[in-house]
Amino acid sequence: SSGINAEYGGREDNHASWEHLQMSVPMLLSLNIAGYPFVGADVGGFFGNPSVELLTRWYQAAVFQPFLRGHAHIDTRRREPWLFGEEATKNIREALVLRYQLLPYIYTQFYKAATDNTPVIRPLWYDHPADSSLYENQREFMLGDGLLSSPVLESGESSHAVTLPGVKGSVWYNFHTLAKQGAGIVHLPVKMSNTPILTLGDESRGCSVRRLLRILEKR
Repeated sequence: SSGINAEYGGREDNHASWEHLQMSVPMLLSLNIAGYPFVGADVGGFFGNPSVELLTRWYQAAVFQPFLRGHAHIDTRRREPWLFGEEATKNIREALVLRYQLLPYIYTQFYKAATDNTPVIRPLWYDHPADSSLYENQREFMLGDGLLSSPVLESGESSHAVTLPGVKGSVWYNFHTLAKQGAGIVHLPVKMSNTPILTLGDESRGCSVRRLLRILEKR
């Protein structure tokens, strides 16, 4: 066996709702911790018809999850991004382009999963087990050991609280701006064009971070 297990969907067929988008994060994290790294949820929900905002936010969350697929029931309305207007098309395209730019980094995480069962995505407490304040955090997650995704999971957000784990002196970099942040809770502005993404500025994990920063330089 390669050690890679495939599983589609963290639940039975999901629904086009903010609640199900929120539920998808802890479900996929639980499956990764349990040894099923190749997991995803139907982008936009299998049943129902997502709003422009919900579909955009779902894509922006899903591009950092192991298995990405837009999929829906035959009775739902068409889901092609260009049917949701120019702005949504642009924002979803940018999210998918970032996914492709990250593929070498994502493939590296799958290699680790196949060789030593390291989760592709993991909750914040995975790398900080002594920090009990992280145990209940089910919104942010790490992709590999160098990238933190904090997806927008509620409608209408303009400011987003992000938990950055670590100790005094830990350094994080905003993936969009390269602004430096310390450990703790930070409040970041969000637009429909982006969600908070941060890279860990830890020299012991510098290979991952340098690879991510090279991606930034090409954008």
